[in-house]
Order: sequence, then C-alpha cells, then structure tokens
Amino acid sequence: MRGAHSLEHGRPADTVRGAAARSRGISGRSRIGWVLLALVSATPAQAARSSSDASCARVAAVPFPAADRPSDAETRALKGCDAEDLYYGITAPADPVKARLCAYAQIASHDDPVFGGSAILMMIYATGAGAKRNPELAIRLACELDAAPAEHEGRVAHLETLKRRTQAKLTFDLCDDITSGFMMGHCAGHDQRLEKAKRDRLWKGRLDGWSPAEREAWKRLRAAADAFFEARVAGEVDLSGTARAMLQIEERERLEKRLVALVDALESGKLPAATTPDFRAADQALNAAYAGVMASSAEDLGTVTKPDVKKAERAWLHYRDEWTRFARDKYPAVSPDAVKTWLTRERTAQLTGADVEGEQP
Repeated sequence: MRGAHSLEHGRPADTVRGAAARSRGISGRSRIGWVLLALVSATPAQAARSSSDASCARVAAVPFPAADRPSDAETRALKGCDAEDLYYGITAPADPVKARLCAYAQIASHDDPVFGGSAILMMIYATGAGAKRNPELAIRLACELDAAPAEHEGRVAHLETLKRRTQAKLTFDLCDDITSGFMMGHCAGHDQRLEKAKRDRLWKGRLDGWSPAEREAWKRLRAAADAFFEARVAGEVDLSGTARAMLQIEERERLEKRLVALVDALESGKLPAATTPDFRAADQALNAAYAGVMASSAEDLGTVTKPDVKKAERAWLHYRDEWTRFARDKYPAVSPDAVKTWLTRERTAQLTGADVEGEQP
C-alpha cells in the first residue's frame, strides 16, 4: 500500500527502488526475459527531473471533479470493492465508470493498493475511459504516486506527450513506464491475475464436459500440480537480484501454461508418440541433469539449495505419476510412455534452463 493520499493536497513520502530480470533453470543457466534498464547520463537525468518537477508544480492544485466522486451512499455500497478488477474486467466485463467510483472510495478509505484508487484514476483521466478526460489531473495523480525516480520522470513525460494527442481512443497503463523491481513484480502479478482469470474460465468450460469421475481424478492431479509448482517456484528459482517477485510469478505462469498445453495436446490427439525406449532415454537425460545440479557448487546455484531441488524433484515425481494415472483413464488411446516422456523432457529442461517453448505442445 502506498502512503496516505489526500484528494486535495499532498504527495506520499515513500518511494520504491529496484531492478528486474527473468530467469529459468538453475544456477548459471538462468536467462533474462525482459528488463528495463535506465542507462542515462547525469545531465539528461537532471533535465528529466527538472521537467517532471515543473510539470508537478503546475498541476499540484488541479482539483478532483466533485461530480466524479461517489455519493456517501455509493461509497458505503462500494466498501471492499476492487477497482483493478472493475477497470480491467478481470472477473466480469470491464466497467470503467464503476471503477472510477470504486477508486475514489478506496482513496477515501485509505485502502489504496498499487493497482488501486490513485493509479486507476490516473489511467481513467489520462484516457477518458470512465470519466471526462482530464490530462492535468492524470499528471497530478502520476506526480503523487510512489515511484522510482526514473519511473516517475518517464510516466510524467509520457502523460505530457499523451496530453497533446486528440484521437478518440487513447491507451495508457500504470505499467507502461516502469523501471523498478518493485513495480515489475506488481505488474507481473497483475498480468498473472489477468491470465489466471482467463484460465479459470477455460477450465470451467472444459471440466463441465467431463464426467464426475474424470473431474475427481483431475482434482487429484491438480493438487499434485500445485504441490510441484509451489516447490519449483519457491526452491528452484534463483532469487539473486531485486526482481524476486517477478521471477517467481513468471515461473509459476510458465508452469501453468505448460499444463494447459499438455491437456490441449491430449484433447486434440496431438501429443507426440513415444515408446518405452524413448522414455528410458529421456529418464537417463533427466538423471544426468539432476546429477549435474547436485554436483554444482553453492556459488553456481545462487539462492537455490540442493535440499530445495530434492524437494521439488520428489514433488515432480508425484506430479508425473498422477499425470500418468489421469491420462490412462481419461485418454486410454494414448501411451503412458508418451505422457511420461513429455513430462520428463520438460523436467530436464527446467533443471538445465533449456527452452521447450514451441518444441513440445
């Protein structure tokens, strides 16, 4: 939560710092997916600060339109509302007007999360979605958000540029100008929330067509998946650096997508065929990868520990076995060796950092 935000005056005192990265695999096998680094000289940085300070001074007294605020009765009815959900349409169709009212209610109740009142109002007034467009108020809100210096300057400059545009439909998002590990973590979490809502709808539609016995078997597999995913994310992601939350969120999201991909392949009959010798070869490759991790030095493993890798491996074995049992009953035409080979190759890729995107379903 940010510092207290007044609808009249004041700027929260707290600021955030950080950087970000994305990793897969273990130890030196990690890779960066997307990182925003501000490599600027002192003079341009000073100019940017001077420009943003001037903008913030200009808009400091811009008022919040009284007509845009909820009534007392509406504020009471909106207690506990989720402006992020309402604005982005996460669990129901987007309602920017209600999101605006909720955002004001959150600020009034001092419940102003990162993707809450102040940020939602900034986006609404920047784009005109949910209220009459008010670029100066959007800039004021940007000035009052907690932000790393480069992030603050970039966001204010972005809004100053957007202010001069006149097209009917404009886009602007809180995550457009992020530079800090803190915000990269929050934006990754926001993206994960959007993706999870989509997946939940997909799974509901799919499970509705399954028999009660199949749904019960899926519950057991889902529990095994959750146990392995949690062990993998908590114990096998190198959290060196400042983007810890983002790294873990993105790895969990990747695991969820691969689970969907395997079900899609089985449902469509497109899972690659594999024989018992194929599985044995895949299992040998996994054993070699696991042995390599166990032989690594603590320095090579970063924050990952060998006991954590052992814990994740045990969870994965249970996950693999539950998958085999589920697939045997749900997809009897598919060879168990095909399922085990697919999962084993993916596990090997997790331990080595190899990319399996596009190589398997």
